[in-house]
Amino acid sequence: MVRCRRVGHRVQRLGALPLRLPRSLPRHVGGDPRHGVLLRPLRRDHPGHVGPGRRLPALRGRRAVTPSSPGPGRPRDPAVDRSIIEAARQELARSGYEGLTMGAVASRAGVGRPTVYRRFTNKAALLAAVVVDSLAEANPVEPATGDVVTDLEEVLGNLARALTASDLGAAVADLIGPASRDPDLSEALTLALENRRDLLRSILRRARTEGRLHTDIETAIDVLLGGVYFRHLMTPTPVDDDYRKSLIL
Repeated sequence: MVRCRRVGHRVQRLGALPLRLPRSLPRHVGGDPRHGVLLRPLRRDHPGHVGPGRRLPALRGRRAVTPSSPGPGRPRDPAVDRSIIEAARQELARSGYEGLTMGAVASRAGVGRPTVYRRFTNKAALLAAVVVDSLAEANPVEPATGDVVTDLEEVLGNLARALTASDLGAAVADLIGPASRDPDLSEALTLALENRRDLLRSILRRARTEGRLHTDIETAIDVLLGGVYFRHLMTPTPVDDDYRKSLIL
């Protein structure tokens, strides 16, 4: 058993996390221990430079979690979606995953249980949507400052702040243990976290085009996200600016 120091929960083992944490969290990916996932800019005549027009390798990924698609009939009310997700967030904080019921969420949201089930097929899908919603609040759109380092710093900084300044950190910690026992929840959380991976993939593609990423994009994402989640959930050390920059450069 491993104690999650920051929030006081127990999880069975680190390998059960629905987060793609690498076995270790190096400060570099690519052989040079002085760097994070990105390299310093290369000259355009450098043999390792990847210029515009070069085809990038195929990226593996999964479909992101979204509420069930509405069927024929009256359009779904976004306000009801919002109230259900917010009610689920409050019920998770009050009762934990094991104690949360779809009926309690429906009652708190002021809707019937069928209304909840039309949007979310089960409890796992509903709580994954809570995580997606919190992550979307942290980074509603992809940063586009024109500098990949600045954009990566913004994504990781917003994620770190969301984990500490909102209920996202507690929600993720509450779901880690149950996810090791509930395949539906584990899969739903994996898909929920894919939203953040998609955001980083887009930025890292630009880094690859600029010749600043000479490793697998998925491995770089594992290091960036895994470094933030691991330090927040498993250690008392804050995910500060210096640490986030060490993951990048």
